[in-house]
Amino acid sequence: MELKVSVVIPVYNAEKYLEEAVKSAVFLDEVIEILIVDDLSEDNSLKVGKLLEQEFEKVRVIPNSKKLFAAGCRNIAIKSSKGDLVAFLDADDWYYENRFKRDLEIFRNDSRARITYNFSTINFPNGGIIPYGEKKDLMTFLPQEADNSEAYEFAINKDLVLGHVNANTVHKEVFNNGDFWDDRLKVHADTEFWWRLNRKYKFHASELEQPVSAARRHDHNTIYKKSIKTKTIMLLVWVDNIGLENLYEFEKKALIYHLARAITNPIKNNFIRKLILHGGQLFVGLIKPFFIPVFYKWGMNRYKLYRD
Repeated sequence: MELKVSVVIPVYNAEKYLEEAVKSAVFLDEVIEILIVDDLSEDNSLKVGKLLEQEFEKVRVIPNSKKLFAAGCRNIAIKSSKGDLVAFLDADDWYYENRFKRDLEIFRNDSRARITYNFSTINFPNGGIIPYGEKKDLMTFLPQEADNSEAYEFAINKDLVLGHVNANTVHKEVFNNGDFWDDRLKVHADTEFWWRLNRKYKFHASELEQPVSAARRHDHNTIYKKSIKTKTIMLLVWVDNIGLENLYEFEKKALIYHLARAITNPIKNNFIRKLILHGGQLFVGLIKPFFIPVFYKWGMNRYKLYRD
């Protein structure tokens, strides 16, 4: 079966990088279209996008008239995509030529496959490159008969990074089932999205030897906007999407761990940080049945996260 990929690119103030991102995808045979959604950029990103649309038949700029942030922009593009598979690319990053080679093999050979994850890199302005993502097949850590629920529990407990926003490929059926990005999140939307999908779908290991994409680090990356508040909001949204009453015990433990880590990360003294991190987890763990519902209800009201 001939499978084709729709590549979704949300754009905000990325005029310097957008052309490189698009050209890294447009010449790939597996790509049927590149969907650009501009998030009301204050530079010439939209102009660059429209010029690329004129230059390449595969490129389509989707009109947008309100601030959506990356998650909302991705959802708009997904809903108008034509491919069997959907992949994402941040406007300041790029793909390598091998981006979809192994992905397509997996989807062709297993009709039940819904998500693949690949190895990626983070590239710094000084030329430094570091690996990003798990470099081993998640299932090799588990008994042969393990199912996805066990794989999900293992990934959450070990805090594994399965791929990257630029390096995972999703079958369109996932979105047909209603599993979209959560547009309440301005930061950490990818973490919440992958956690939530990993709970429901098996993540198939794809290209883990060579990177399939690169994420560019620069002064305006969203990563530098992360804070205790943004991590707290992400955890609240994650719980809200799962349902407070549906949380597994290991998910409750993970919630406490990530909240404690977000709170203690700014502490510079290593000993004090670890003392508070582990001591806080131990204490909150003792009052977990009380703490989590109170935290959830407080946070949802405090940050106005309830949907209308």
